[in-house]
Amino acid sequence: MLQRPAQEWLAAAWLVALVATLGSLYFSEIRHFVPCTLCWYQRIAMYPLVDPAWHCCLDR
Repeated sequence: MLQRPAQEWLAAAWLVALVATLGSLYFSEIRHFVPCTLCWYQRIAMYPLVDPAWHCCLDR
């Protein structure tokens, strides 16, 4: 596997966290799907990652 610079890995982590957050908000708020218990745990873990990952991308 090729070594990628840390900046690219941070950008990928930010993108994954952002897509997961926006996707879960879309399904719950626009499509009105009720999330299961495991989905709540995923949201609790994923939502707080978007902001710090973005700031890490900007600091490097």
